[in-house]
Amino acid sequence: MNLDRVYDVVAVRVIVPEIPDCYEALGIVHKKYRPLVGRIKDYISLPKPNGYRSLHTTVFGPRGRILEIQIRTPRMHTEAEFGIAAHWIYSSAKPGATIFCAATRPKKSPSRNSFG
Repeated sequence: MNLDRVYDVVAVRVIVPEIPDCYEALGIVHKKYRPLVGRIKDYISLPKPNGYRSLHTTVFGPRGRILEIQIRTPRMHTEAEFGIAAHWIYSSAKPGATIFCAATRPKKSPSRNSFG
């Protein structure tokens, strides 16, 4: 493991309504905070093999602290937190229904962060 690449970071997850909003939010974040080179990942356009979708970026946040940000829709969040099987929640929901996820807090594992 390369210790030069380990950061003392703060992580933020941003949930927006639709996919275009993900890219708009990314633009807003990058306008406000300078991104780290090579630390922008578009898993919406190129999902991971397991179907994971999200935008990831790492920026120099307030006071120069490194800040990791994930941007995704509620559906992407549910699938990331509960697995692809959670897709049935959206398939069976009535049109216009709002689904809230209770598990939005980071997992309490000290050996692993919540970034995939």
